[in-house]
Amino acid sequence: MRKLIRLLTGVLAAVVLVAAGSIPSANASETAWSAPQITYYYPGCAAGQTTIDVYSGPYRGALLCGTYMTNVYWTSGSVTRQHTFVISPGRSAWNAVHQYSDAGTIAATGWKSLGGANLTGAINVVYAPNPGTINLEGNTTTGGHFCNQLRNNAWSGWFGC
Repeated sequence: MRKLIRLLTGVLAAVVLVAAGSIPSANASETAWSAPQITYYYPGCAAGQTTIDVYSGPYRGALLCGTYMTNVYWTSGSVTRQHTFVISPGRSAWNAVHQYSDAGTIAATGWKSLGGANLTGAINVVYAPNPGTINLEGNTTTGGHFCNQLRNNAWSGWFGC
């Protein structure tokens, strides 16, 4: 009986801690992710070439030559979550999400527009403690400096930093 009471007390304490946010639940969006790893890739484009194909998981996108592809990765156990950011031929920002393990793709979103105009260089990841919280910066051909934030699976839209 004492063992049962201890077990129930432990389970109740765990439920209270999860509800209070002190420990992550089993929900994949609340998984304890590693610190982010950020990479910037500058593809070589042939003379006269304006775009190059880039991939995020099974999905192909187009990167404007002369700009960078930005990847940010987190891991949790054997799972890796990757956000890829590119500047498209129209100079707007695009994002794709790919989640995978050694067994292959678990989920992938395909490419989605983040909007923006006249972007140049790279989409810089300035803060990304987990896949659901990301702060981006981007510069424009007209000298503007803009930010975009991901919170609760929704992007804020670009605003002056």
